[in-house]
Formats: sequence, structure tokens, C-alpha cells
Amino acid sequence: TMTKILFLILVLPNFFVLSSYAKKSQVKLKTLELKLKKNPLDIKTRQALGQGYVSIEKWDKVIKTLAPYSAELQYSGLMNLANAYKATKDYVNEIRVLEIVIAQNPNKYLAHFLIGRAHYKNKNPKQSVKFFRKSIELHPKHKASYLSLLKVFREGAQKNNYESRLILNDMIKTFGQEPKFYTLRCHLYTEDGFLDDAEKICIMAVRLDKDEPQNHIDLARVQIDLNKPEKAKKTLITASLKFPK
Repeated sequence: TMTKILFLILVLPNFFVLSSYAKKSQVKLKTLELKLKKNPLDIKTRQALGQGYVSIEKWDKVIKTLAPYSAELQYSGLMNLANAYKATKDYVNEIRVLEIVIAQNPNKYLAHFLIGRAHYKNKNPKQSVKFFRKSIELHPKHKASYLSLLKVFREGAQKNNYESRLILNDMIKTFGQEPKFYTLRCHLYTEDGFLDDAEKICIMAVRLDKDEPQNHIDLARVQIDLNKPEKAKKTLITASLKFPK
């Protein structure tokens, strides 16, 4: 009984608030739909209606409302249209719309990031690299751009440890000594045989994250290659005690 009372006290008010909000949103959408029907050339209303459809994730309606007027849309309308194409996995049209955004707003880092991501999804990594780099140039502290660029150089035909190392070095300078950055940096330097640098980096990686097995594995591997068997043995013993399985 007490549980039911608590439910009524805590849940029902929120339910009524959400229900009221949903009804207001529906009324607003209906109002905008009627207004646009009377004046189809009203771009401001068209964009507002598109935004309303975005809020309820009616992507087909976003596209139907905005796409025929893409040449006349302002920044927010174009971004909503691009978002709808992304949601429906129509990356070709997402790219087309974002190209319009960039032509009109060449210094908007977000547009460069999003078109880079769309090119990546559309299996065009070379173009994605170009736009991720531009996004970083415009916004040097946009972490998602760095991570996306790094992902391109860690996969498939574009895999490039040299580029990956450079990106990680820049990320550490920009965002600080995050453990996951050092884990990958340690692994890359080990993999590429830069043994002296790798040992220093892997020691730091272990200090930053003692619970990451890869750090211990790479450090021991480097120490073996550097002909430091006692240090390698110590590293492996520490790892075996920490990760008995």
C-alpha cells in the first residue's frame, strides 16, 4: 500500500506534466502545419515546423518539409535537414546539404565535423580526413574531431601508425594525460619498434592505469626487446599477480 502511495506521489505528477507538454507540442505542430498550408513559401514557418518534427524524430516529415526548399533554408533548417538524412542513413544527401552549410558558413567547425563523419559512413575515408582536420583547425579543442580522425587512421586501408602517433601526441598536449591516450600511444610505439621512447611511454601508461593489461604487456615486450630481462620479468610478475586469469 505504501508503495502505491509513493508511486502516486512521485510518478503521477511527472506523468501529467509530460502529458500536458505532449499535448501542447501537438497543438503547436498542428498550428504550424495549418499556417504553412496557407502560405507554403513562408520559410520561417517551414523551418519551425521542421524543428518540431525533429523534436519528435519524425525524420520523413522533416525531409518532406525542408528538402524541397534546401536552397532557401537558413543554418538551423539546413542542419535539421542534414540530421534527418543522417538518421535515415542517406549519407549522400546529408553530404549534399552540409556542403551548402559550409559554402554559406565556412567557419562553422561543426559542419566540417559532421560532413567528415558522413563521408566516413559513406566509405570515403580520404574525404573524412580532410574535413576532420579542418574541424580541428577551426576548433582545436573539439575532442570528437580528434577521436574521429584517429579512428580513420586505426582502421582499414587508411591505417597509419605514424599519423595515429601524431594525433595522439596532439591530443595529449591539448587534453592532458588521459590514461586511454597513453595506453594506445604505448602500444603504437611498441608496435613500431621505437623502443626507448616506448619504454618511457609505457611506464607512464602503467602509472596512469595500472588496471589496463595491455600497458603491462607492451612494457614487458619493450623491455625484452631492449635486452632488459630482469625488468621484463618484474613487469610480467606484477602483471600475473594483478591479472591472475
